[in-house]
Amino acid sequence: MDYYLDAWRNFANFKGRATRKQFWMFVLVNLIVSIALQIIEAVIGFADFELLSGLYGLAVLIPGLAITARRLHDINKSAWWLLLLLIPFIGGLVILIFNIKKGDENANKYGAPVSIDGTDGERTSPTGEKIRDAEVVSEKQKEADDELLKEDLEDK
Repeated sequence: MDYYLDAWRNFANFKGRATRKQFWMFVLVNLIVSIALQIIEAVIGFADFELLSGLYGLAVLIPGLAITARRLHDINKSAWWLLLLLIPFIGGLVILIFNIKKGDENANKYGAPVSIDGTDGERTSPTGEKIRDAEVVSEKQKEADDELLKEDLEDK
């Protein structure tokens, strides 16, 4: 249930990464809630209107897209791949395959890997040294670093 609530806490966060477990637990709880709402609608006579399940589906749309985007980031794919969902059947199948794939074990351009408990993973080399997470460095920062390196080389 924590994974489901975590997805709601990050409902508009399209940055970062999400593990397979985080994604699939969110999907599982959504499925259970949807079935329960449809049963309730059938019992109280709203089955023709699907009011409760429709409202729930609308409410869960943005958190679902956000966690799917973070899941795609975990396999180093852009969230723009979600546009494949506009292609009937084929698009959904491709996104399903992407969501099944194991995430990158190392940091990628979307951040550090996420551990099972949802925190950023910390990696160490075989010698025990901490491995720095991948960073996106701006062109200005690269130029500044290059100038400092040149100055250091000129001083020697």
